[in-house]
Parts: sequence; C-alpha cells; structure tokens
Amino acid sequence: MKSVGSIKHEREALLPINSAYFDNNLPWVNNNITNYCEWDRVECNATTSRVAKLDLSHASDPHVGFSWCLNYSHFLVFEDIRNLNLSSNLISG
Repeated sequence: MKSVGSIKHEREALLPINSAYFDNNLPWVNNNITNYCEWDRVECNATTSRVAKLDLSHASDPHVGFSWCLNYSHFLVFEDIRNLNLSSNLISG
C-alpha cells in the first residue's frame, strides 16, 4: 500500500486544518518552532516523528456561535495518529 503522507506533508496539513476550522485560533499559528512535534496540542511518535496525538478540543471561537462539518480527508495524512480530540467544537453532520 502506498503511503498517503510524509512528515513534510503532516506539517503542511496542520496549518490548513487550523485555518479551515479554527479561524487561526490554535497556539502554533504564531509559533516560530518549525518542528511540529514541539507544538502545543501535537504529540508525535518517538520512533517515527509522525503525529500520534492531536488535541483540537475547545479550539473554535465560542463567540462565533456556528457549527461546522468535519472533512475527514484533512486528517488522512496522519498515518500514525492514535488520538484525535475534537471535543467542544460545535461539529455538526
């Protein structure tokens, strides 16, 4: 089976997820740390350096007051992910 993503693709996938769903509200937007494994809310597999846990809970702005539909294809690149927390984000559908 061909690999869906690489470490480079994982990093590139995190920023569009942030802008698509969270209005650039996640802590890594203004972060100068280039190694995404060191970003807040991101944990990586110690062996592969790929995303293993992504905590996106409470990331959307509660004052906006609208819900959004999740596009699972945004998360396909994360092949090692074992924990994806999307709680408290007004997801619909």
